[in-house]
Amino acid sequence: MNAPAGTIVKPAILKWAEQRGTKNPENLKEQFSSWDDWTSGTDQPSLEQVRKIADYTNLPFGLFMLNEPPIDELPIPDFRSGRGNTTNPLATPSRNLLDVIMQSQRRQSWYEDYLAAVGADVPLEFVGSARGLKVTEAAEKIRKQLDYSVSTRAKFNKPDDARSYLVRAFEALGGLVVITSMVGNNTSRPLDHDEFRGFSVQSRLAPFVFVNSHNESFNAQVFSLLHEFAHIWRGESGVSGSSEDNEISRDPRESYTIETARKGDNHDDIERWCNLVASEVAVPSNHLHKEFNPNNADFTGEIKRLASIYKCSTLVVMIRLRELNLVPWKGFSTKYTAELQRLQEVSTETRSGGGNFYLTQRFRIGETLSHAVIRDLRQGRTAPAGALRLLGFRDTAIMDKYAQDYLKEL
Repeated sequence: MNAPAGTIVKPAILKWAEQRGTKNPENLKEQFSSWDDWTSGTDQPSLEQVRKIADYTNLPFGLFMLNEPPIDELPIPDFRSGRGNTTNPLATPSRNLLDVIMQSQRRQSWYEDYLAAVGADVPLEFVGSARGLKVTEAAEKIRKQLDYSVSTRAKFNKPDDARSYLVRAFEALGGLVVITSMVGNNTSRPLDHDEFRGFSVQSRLAPFVFVNSHNESFNAQVFSLLHEFAHIWRGESGVSGSSEDNEISRDPRESYTIETARKGDNHDDIERWCNLVASEVAVPSNHLHKEFNPNNADFTGEIKRLASIYKCSTLVVMIRLRELNLVPWKGFSTKYTAELQRLQEVSTETRSGGGNFYLTQRFRIGETLSHAVIRDLRQGRTAPAGALRLLGFRDTAIMDKYAQDYLKEL
């Protein structure tokens, strides 16, 4: 059936929005009583109704003016196992994932322009500096440049100290970090940790790391940070999936052969390299060899003790013990599953919660970007509307209070 004369939006676009928006199709039908007529082409929404559809589905208004549905593709490489470079339906990115990537790219681009405006656009030497290195060499470089030694971690007391330290250490080197569980500050758009755990967007001036904290413990967020840092030090952008749990399926004899046997640019090899580097940064092999007590009959107690030393999850400790052949392969899977179940039962005590809205913005926006935007706004180079978009706030009152409290606290 042909669409009515004066068609504003094509039925195919509405059907695409039904599948690609952030609302359940049944909710769309409840919200818009003529939805079925619009998607069948027997009737047309007004321009104002199209704007409401765009707002309701969290899709850009301009997409509704296209003649054909857009092809949803990630703007950066996909390193998630089973999703990158495949026709698997899981490879189709959600609107939430696409939006946070595009927001991150806009923030990175703005910050690069800001650095040029203030005469600080100097290439960062650490970006890409670990490409071609062995796992242990890359991890040592990253650990030293972040000053993330085991002795440094001994000073951490609170569950989120390691996370806060790593964020500030990376930003001190010139990078940008966002850790959040949602798109912007929209609690109705939570990120799916099964879809992705984080991503990195490369830049010699302002490398950007994003970590999905939804339903993730502080320890899991730390590992995701280290994994994305490995991507930055390697010099490659990309979206990452689970970095901890998928290691259990591998034969431990593979662990370090990848250092010399796999030097290609295959996505699985790159992701494996980044996992190994993150593990080595978190739990240095030479230190673990000396610290692990194989005679401790209380295995759970032993891995908890080690986790407290390295400020990481017990799962990472277990994987490291297996990778280094410090525990037998036989029966390891059973122990790993038991520890995973134990952690799930106590996970609420180590997951990040809501907290003070303004203080959480240091992670949702990033300290470095916040300082730059607020400073540029006060100096008149960035307009209030532009600052609101960059910071993700609804109005200037919220932005002003954030700036006041934020700068006072620092």
